Amino acid sequence: MPKPIAKEMPAELEEVFTDQSDKTKTNYKNMLARLRKALDNDTPIKNISSTTLIKTIKEMDIPATSKQSMNTVCIVIFKHHDLPTADFIKFRDELAEKSFDESKEKDKVFLSSGVTLKTLTQFMNDAYTNEEWAKFVVNYLLLTFQTRNEDLDLQITTNSKATDSIHNWIVLKKASATYIRNNYKTVDTYGQKIVDIRNKKLIQALHHLLGDNKSQYLLRNGEEHILHTNLNRAVSNLTYDKIGSTKYFKIMATSKKNIEKMSDNRGTDPSTIVHSYKLDKKVNLQKKKVE
Repeated sequence: MPKPIAKEMPAELEEVFTDQSDKTKTNYKNMLARLRKALDNDTPIKNISSTTLIKTIKEMDIPATSKQSMNTVCIVIFKHHDLPTADFIKFRDELAEKSFDESKEKDKVFLSSGVTLKTLTQFMNDAYTNEEWAKFVVNYLLLTFQTRNEDLDLQITTNSKATDSIHNWIVLKKASATYIRNNYKTVDTYGQKIVDIRNKKLIQALHHLLGDNKSQYLLRNGEEHILHTNLNRAVSNLTYDKIGSTKYFKIMATSKKNIEKMSDNRGTDPSTIVHSYKLDKKVNLQKKKVE
């Protein structure tokens, strides 16, 4: 059983933790350590002025996303001690814009590399030809339903009565399959997603994966279901050039015109897709209107 990460934390962070994930706690710990190094003192964060903290973060030669994380650590600590956070909130908005611009530049570099939707489709078809069934299924679901990693952590079963309303499933029949998503990023907003699939290649690949078993996890390490902490790596390893699901979506968002359908598939507001992924358009997220 892994050692609780909170016990490895500095006291000023450990005392503010409530229900954060281990990943978040580790990120907080690392960001606090980097901020401490930049401050070059051991004064508790709560005893340092917001002006000093923000100035220190601003002057650091690191990406805006890292600065966002450091700023969040300050907000969490200040909130815990009932200290004013208005300056950090204002700085957060400033960093959000810078982070967006940085992301756009990275997207331009990546998308100019020549990887297209046709490239990804060919990669998927090659996986089928080479009888790499898990790779084919993962790529089919990514390209057809614009899924995230968590959506692909699913169990294939021939028994519809074995499903629950917590996990993700593919209920496989002779010539069709029902893809059920109960566990994905925006489920609280968009609810359970169920879609029937009759693609012959997908059905055949699923039958090969299942073999003589009545149920089987799609993503496995040998015979074992992968650990959730390895989910990102497991999915990325099955994608073209290991670029991962996020880059797949960026490519599709710049290649497809039916943003509304992609929005429904993924469980994402269409204006967010345009704003975050399409390089030739901007959108006011408050007005929900493409400009």
